[in-house]
Amino acid sequence: MPQDVIAIICDCDGTLCPDTSVKLVKELGLDSPEGFWRRSNNLVKEGWDPPLAYLTELLKEPELQGLVALKESKLRAVGKSVAFYPGALDFVPRLRDRISQNLDYKEANVTVE
Repeated sequence: MPQDVIAIICDCDGTLCPDTSVKLVKELGLDSPEGFWRRSNNLVKEGWDPPLAYLTELLKEPELQGLVALKESKLRAVGKSVAFYPGALDFVPRLRDRISQNLDYKEANVTVE
């Protein structure tokens, strides 16, 4: 059976916007992004899954450094301040439009999701 749906899957950091992890570390007031990642990478060397190591550090480091703990409100505030790369927010609709105007794709019923 021919495949006629093209799925576009992107992670966010570095693809659609600058690294939001570094932004969050800075916004939390942690000592330094380099120190944070070093500690996180040390957990990975001990056998931790990388995302779990990073998320664990995000939860424990503010408390260890005497800072305010990470809360949903902080995540939302940082998320609202993320600046996306030019074209990142509308590239899928633009791609859909280009494909819909191409006769070869039209005849093959190709769509983009």
